[in-house]
Amino acid sequence: MSPTIKNITAILVTLTLAFIGYYLYSQNKNASLSSDSSVSSTQDMLISTQIFIERRVLLENVKLETQVFSNPLFRSYRSFELLVNDQNVGRTNPFSDTDSQRVNNNF
Repeated sequence: MSPTIKNITAILVTLTLAFIGYYLYSQNKNASLSSDSSVSSTQDMLISTQIFIERRVLLENVKLETQVFSNPLFRSYRSFELLVNDQNVGRTNPFSDTDSQRVNNNF
C-alpha cells in the first residue's frame, strides 16, 4: 500500500470513530432528558424527601430526660479506668539510619 492510501484510510477511520462517538454521546444526552424518566425520577425524589421530612419530625419530638444523671444511685457508681503513663514512642529522628540510632543508644 502506498503512504497516501494509508493516510486516507487512517483519516476515514478516525472520522468514522469520531462520528460514532458524537452520535452515542448525543443519544445518551437525549435519553436522560426524556419525559418518562424525568417524571419517575421526580417521583422518587419527592418520595425520598417526604420520608426525610417524616423522620425529621420524629426526631424533633424526642425528649431526653436528664434526671437519671442526678439520681444518687447513678452518682454512687465509681470509675474503673486505669491511668496510662506517658511513654516515648519511636525514634527522635525517624529519618536517621538505624545503625546510628544503635550507636547513640549504646546498644
